Amino acid sequence: MSAPVVHYEFHVKLKPFHQELTKFPVLFLFGEVHYLVHINEGLMEFRRAIEPLIIKKLAQIPFGDSLLDHIQDFKDILTGVDIPEIEQSKIIDEIAAKALDINTYSGTFMSVEIVAVKSDLEKILQERRGT
Repeated sequence: MSAPVVHYEFHVKLKPFHQELTKFPVLFLFGEVHYLVHINEGLMEFRRAIEPLIIKKLAQIPFGDSLLDHIQDFKDILTGVDIPEIEQSKIIDEIAAKALDINTYSGTFMSVEIVAVKSDLEKILQERRGT
């Protein structure tokens, strides 16, 4: 039996923050959803098996620093929660794109929401093919 197939969905957002801050917060939220596939009378049924697990990590960037100067900090956070390197690159690219539009004094914070979506569909298909 093979492990479930995993793909990652992520969103990088800038959100307003109405409190005075001493550092620019970058909040990483990690979730996980596992979908089970059942074959019932020849039809595939999807069922959500596990509710999202949320892990929160916070990076605090000193005011005046560029977010681009802290890319390694972000990579360390992503590595710490087992995000594969190829997915890390996509997420970092999105953070970098948003970072060009802001400065760390702007009264906002950055939210990076990542969900690992796991499905056993590939496993079911392999079993049906007999591989």
